Amino acid sequence: MASTSKYNFNGLGRIGNEIGEQSQRTAHNTRFANYMLSDYFSTDLSDKHVKFATQQPIMQANGLAHGNGLSGNVIDINSLLTLETKEERAHEKLQLHERPFASVPYMGRGSVNPDVETKLMHGDDIFEKRSEMPVTLSEKSFANVHFYPLDEEAKDKATNPKFSVQEAALSGWVRGGASTREMNDEHQKK
Repeated sequence: MASTSKYNFNGLGRIGNEIGEQSQRTAHNTRFANYMLSDYFSTDLSDKHVKFATQQPIMQANGLAHGNGLSGNVIDINSLLTLETKEERAHEKLQLHERPFASVPYMGRGSVNPDVETKLMHGDDIFEKRSEMPVTLSEKSFANVHFYPLDEEAKDKATNPKFSVQEAALSGWVRGGASTREMNDEHQKK
């Protein structure tokens, strides 16, 4: 294998320019290209794999992985794999009669009230049409709370402006904050 090298300063001592490294890189590139370009679907239309699978007494072949794909001339042969399979029964106990109770009994603690549980589970029944219903299903509250009597402490907080107006709460308070330049000048004068 012929190779060309640059004879610059420290050019021959580089790891990537050694012959062993170049052959290793070539091997990796070749293996990567073989993997990426390989075709795993068989172009052979033989039925040997089907005959081999159907000859085995305990083997049940399924699917067409690495098989013939959707070629029309092997459909009948591949159908033998699915038509000649024996159906196995389910692993649970075979029951020929219906269960006496369709639901599982309550095994928890405390008393049982199925009417209340059903109402909690399913909610209230609404039989009215939506067009005839009052607007009670919306999230807006229609309770008239303006005329509820308040205790004295809540009434004082609602009517006293020092709880809602900042200027009334703190003397000398300025909306937006006091000027720091004026505060600094006052501090320097002292």
